[in-house]
Amino acid sequence: NNVKIITNDEALESGLPTAKGFIKDGIIYLNISRFKNFGNAVSVGIHEMSHLIIASIKANTLKADEYYRLLNDLKQDPEYDELALLYPDSVGSDLDEEVLCCKIGKLLSNAINLNSDFETELLSSDSLLDGIKKLFNKVKSSKDIIGTSLNYAVLNYAENMFSDISSINLANIQSSQKLVELKKRLYNSRNKDNYSLTQECK
Repeated sequence: NNVKIITNDEALESGLPTAKGFIKDGIIYLNISRFKNFGNAVSVGIHEMSHLIIASIKANTLKADEYYRLLNDLKQDPEYDELALLYPDSVGSDLDEEVLCCKIGKLLSNAINLNSDFETELLSSDSLLDGIKKLFNKVKSSKDIIGTSLNYAVLNYAENMFSDISSINLANIQSSQKLVELKKRLYNSRNKDNYSLTQECK
């Protein structure tokens, strides 16, 4: 299974990090104890999935050129320096990648927290990846969520990125049951308050 949902206690017992999300041996771990709301859970999951897809993109010369051009543009983002402070151990393009993955996840998280229809669409999709693609498309048409042209470029790139993952072994991630499980475990124990960009990415 490509995704495992754990608690803080389970992470400590297994000697795993207690971060909201991380990748170990190709498996995405989501720490249910660290999520403030469902949007935050989706944000972290997409953040980690993006890392796996980007690893494949960087190995493809043609696709890598477009990726690095976006990273260069990302440095002009007013939020870049603030987000970069969240990753003191990363430098260069590795730091840029963290900021990019954070922005991708947070833009979708904002959409879910601001509009319950986005959450419903995601949960009712036949597969997780299908739901993510639909979500990208809907968010791109919501100017109040996108804000800047750079954010639109980030979402457009991410949408294409998630639409072209045939070379990535993410078959098990396609199951929407993980989202349903996340939602059930968060229901009644988390609120849907909005949080700042930096809180979502920690």
